[in-house]
Amino acid sequence: MIKPILKNVFSPNIPDLEKYEPEQDDCFMIQLWLDIGANDSDATDIFYLTVCTPEWLKNECTLQALWGRHLLIVSSYDIQIIRDKIEDYLSTCTGNDWQQLAVKIGKICAWEFEDYQA
Repeated sequence: MIKPILKNVFSPNIPDLEKYEPEQDDCFMIQLWLDIGANDSDATDIFYLTVCTPEWLKNECTLQALWGRHLLIVSSYDIQIIRDKIEDYLSTCTGNDWQQLAVKIGKICAWEFEDYQA
């Protein structure tokens, strides 16, 4: 059995997630790209996750309807809490191969190869 490992977290819009401070701590949304790979390999795939606060959702819903897939809702911005939550989920996943793991991870994040057909 193999397990997934979170190897890197980055954002296409935020150069340094450790130093990032949203304008409003209780009202923000960020896109995260997660490099996740198997514990027996250096290779990774990218998984996409939206992180936001309830206040941001509330504000957005007054303007339009929103889909909620691949969404992590937090009370405020703390990259360590976000990482810990992702790693907690990953620690519950095991599989015989990478495909099995990717499907399980895909329940919380969009996989770069989701819906890919060769």
